[in-house]
Amino acid sequence: MIDVAGKRVQFVQLAKNEPFGRLEPWLEMHMGVGVVACLGVILHADFALRHPIGWTLFAGSMIVLLTGLLGAVLYRIVPLRLAKADAGIPYEEAGVARENFQLCIDGILKTLDERLRADLAPLATPSKTPKELADRSAAVTAAIAKSSPQSADLARDLVVMAGSRDNLLWSTAAARRCDFWLRLWRWIHVPVSAALFFVIALHVFVVLWY
Repeated sequence: MIDVAGKRVQFVQLAKNEPFGRLEPWLEMHMGVGVVACLGVILHADFALRHPIGWTLFAGSMIVLLTGLLGAVLYRIVPLRLAKADAGIPYEEAGVARENFQLCIDGILKTLDERLRADLAPLATPSKTPKELADRSAAVTAAIAKSSPQSADLARDLVVMAGSRDNLLWSTAAARRCDFWLRLWRWIHVPVSAALFFVIALHVFVVLWY
């Protein structure tokens, strides 16, 4: 219970149950163990690599170590850049909205007669720059006003949809670049880590077997 403007207000505070603790300590432990393990490969080989498995372990360990350190930097920089690049809509939802705008434009164009479709067809192609969008919209509007004045409202609606589609692309460009770098990092770090564990297991099996 708290007092708000002289009135007693009851509230409920929810706390998320985390049986294994916060993710950050686990991540820091993962990084620490990973660094020690990668350096341990070199010490275990006594700084002499005479076998393909040894070279594979060394190369894999170095890749995992370097990409791991890079990932630690990325996950401290990228979230801040994503916050600064906030366009008011998540880039995933913006992508879905762009696809829907494109589907609407294409669907409407298919229902029009050949001449009107030819005048409005430029709007189906995304513009590369705001200037290109403005010039294209003006040209389409002028062409419709001259050839089919009765379709001016339709042309205006398509111009608005094309502009919304392109603006969603431009406003989320920075967020999509950040997401690309994170995905690229995962595509390298995770498969190489899995392959490294496999080679380590193979190495231990060979040593124990022979």
